Amino acid sequence: MRFVAMFFDALNPSDLDPDLTRAHFEFSFGMPRRFRPRPNLKLGVSTVSNTAMRKVVTLHSDNTDAAVQGVPQYVGITGNSAGSTGIAMNLTAFGPGGKAKVHYHRDFETAIYGISGRIGLYHGAQLEEYCLIESGTFCFIPPGVPHIAFNLSDSAPATAISSRNDAAEQENVALVPELEGLRDKDIEEKKRR
Repeated sequence: MRFVAMFFDALNPSDLDPDLTRAHFEFSFGMPRRFRPRPNLKLGVSTVSNTAMRKVVTLHSDNTDAAVQGVPQYVGITGNSAGSTGIAMNLTAFGPGGKAKVHYHRDFETAIYGISGRIGLYHGAQLEEYCLIESGTFCFIPPGVPHIAFNLSDSAPATAISSRNDAAEQENVALVPELEGLRDKDIEEKKRR
């Protein structure tokens, strides 16, 4: 409660409802129900943005888009679909034998969670590293790392949830055509196993 009181005391009164008191603030356990910060209000080293008026969005997407990297994805949470400002999450669907184009994500991280099937992923400056994404596998790809994902099955689909800390994630996909085809023989060998 001491921290809550110190936080309240540090606020600029013009950022609060006039009828909000310190007691109201403390009673709500540090989460003022009527706290209305100005956009980008700076409090110490953190920045509070005005999210009090934003809405929760749920989607049931039946729409697929061909992603820049050449793989169909069910459009989920993005800046365009849900008004997000710092995250995107989609269902990536590899058809039998499906393969993405070699690409990387400019300045943004990627997290993948395997849902079904088996997805191979070559990554690195020359696609020299390999990992397998299966149902239940989490995968992290740092910004700027070239990679190519592919379905290891020629007869069954494979799906994964892809998330990025970029609401406009398709705008920051950079194709790497000079690496295209570099691992095609390796991919075919992995599929035969």
